[in-house]
Amino acid sequence: MIAVCELIRMSYKKDEQKNLIPIECAREVICDETSTQSKEWHQAKMGGLSPSFTLKTARINYEGEKILRYNGKKYSIYRTYVVGDDIELYCEEEAGNR
Repeated sequence: MIAVCELIRMSYKKDEQKNLIPIECAREVICDETSTQSKEWHQAKMGGLSPSFTLKTARINYEGEKILRYNGKKYSIYRTYVVGDDIELYCEEEAGNR
């Protein structure tokens, strides 16, 4: 299923008291939602993760982000896998959103 997700990179800015304030830098990319294979799902569960789904996008779209927003929810990218010109992003729901 072709969709759009937002890849989120965090940057930080100092306030007047020199505290670091996190700033989300998000950009939209075209992706394709695929189901997480059972082997991947079981291995992730054994590692203490809660896999949700896998998104595939062109490798050129991915710049090492660790967070994405998809269908209005934030997810962590816990693993990536390169397949030719594409990259698979293995996602789990962020702890605060479970």
